[in-house]
Amino acid sequence: MKPKGRTGNQILSWMTENFIDAEFEYDTDMMPEAVVLYNKHGQTLVTYPYGDDCLSEACEFVMDQEEREDI
Repeated sequence: MKPKGRTGNQILSWMTENFIDAEFEYDTDMMPEAVVLYNKHGQTLVTYPYGDDCLSEACEFVMDQEEREDI
């Protein structure tokens, strides 16, 4: 499924409204490996591979899943 291409403001608003925290995971050489999104209860929503735009892509992935659940 292709991401919807939401704006940065839409993604930040979603993160703020849903109390989403982001954390980066690093390997033993301190090279980034992944971004992890957590909900307000500290539950992992997604672990997404590190790369260009990984934070926005991880957010859009979770946002898309939430929309599918609403259908």
